[in-house]
Amino acid sequence: MPPVSIRWGLLRDSQKKHDPQALLCTDQDATSLDILQAFRQRWQVKVTFEHARGHLSWH
Repeated sequence: MPPVSIRWGLLRDSQKKHDPQALLCTDQDATSLDILQAFRQRWQVKVTFEHARGHLSWH
């Protein structure tokens, strides 16, 4: 696959409870807020799947 351009941002916790995390996006038109919202939506799906896996492993 040929290389693609990426936009990136660094997400830092102001209370320093979590390590900084880089957010990457191949959409060159995406704003910082777009990238952050996409990450948040993906995180919600990931947590939902994790809860489902935990629930199913008990049966």
